[in-house]
Amino acid sequence: MRPIYLGEGFYRSVKQGVLQFVILKPLISLIALFLYGWGMYEEGNFHYKNGYLYCSIISNISVSVSLYYLVLLYSATSKELDRSIIYKFLSIKSLIFFSFWQSCLFAIFLNLNYFGEDKDAYLESVKTQNFLITLELGVGSYFICQAFTYREFATKQKKNYNIIKSVGDMLNMKDIIEDAHSTFAETKAKYNFGDYSWEDHIK
Repeated sequence: MRPIYLGEGFYRSVKQGVLQFVILKPLISLIALFLYGWGMYEEGNFHYKNGYLYCSIISNISVSVSLYYLVLLYSATSKELDRSIIYKFLSIKSLIFFSFWQSCLFAIFLNLNYFGEDKDAYLESVKTQNFLITLELGVGSYFICQAFTYREFATKQKKNYNIIKSVGDMLNMKDIIEDAHSTFAETKAKYNFGDYSWEDHIK
């Protein structure tokens, strides 16, 4: 792979590659909801007249592009990052990708009549998949707690935190909308990378 130039163009490309999934995923879910209401969406049905096929293709391309840019970012900054970042990356992305491809695999099994040919076959596949996801999330939650430990955010001095304000800040989408707009807008935001150092970030 050719050398990566760490600059504004690279930073902007990575943000665009990752944020496109954040934008497309809710839109695809909304489209699937409307198509289901019109009788044009059936999960696990790969017929060309069914919306599930096209939603799956778009989701797969989007999530693959997002993963590519995240790997690209890690490759360019791995020497400066703490080794724990790879465990954080794997703990989150493994759940997203594994659950997605697992649903595709169950859809293939359903089409191959693995769960039978009667009308209860789809319900049986959903039950089996939900049971497996419950077990997988139980295991995944342990590794997420290990990767995203609270200790790195713990302070020596006790502070008073407002739970309601914290929840409100979490649900506030204003910063995400502004960040997405600045990332995809024609006018490029100017970042002064010369004044930034990893040592300052660590402090």
